[in-house]
Amino acid sequence: MTFELVRATVLRRFREIALPRAGVEAVLGSGAAEVSRLLDDHVSKVVGDAAAAQQKAAVIKSALGAVMRSSRS
Repeated sequence: MTFELVRATVLRRFREIALPRAGVEAVLGSGAAEVSRLLDDHVSKVVGDAAAAQQKAAVIKSALGAVMRSSRS
């Protein structure tokens, strides 16, 4: 595999996990142990953000359900 193909593949994979540009730069400038930590931190943030979105969506659905029920009365 050529260097360009390897680089393109790595950049695509970073995009697939929504790693921001600053994160990409940090990962590319780090050693193996730091790369692992940076990626783990990023994934933890993504998971936390998803959990928060789930909670907010549940509140919205509950509020909309209450509005819909009361509008039928």
